[in-house]
Amino acid sequence: MNYEILKNPMGIIYVSMNKGEKVTAEAGSMVFIKGDIETVTSMRKGGFSKHSRQLL
Repeated sequence: MNYEILKNPMGIIYVSMNKGEKVTAEAGSMVFIKGDIETVTSMRKGGFSKHSRQLL
């Protein structure tokens, strides 16, 4: 995995990955995908539902 930090006009990390490598990104942070990439989404354990119960 190689990465390059691009700061203008906003902070972006450009990541180049080899087959089988994985990266975890914060929700809503993916700007673009180029190439044959599989995107898998999920909520982390205790995510939104944990916080919503605290509000009730």
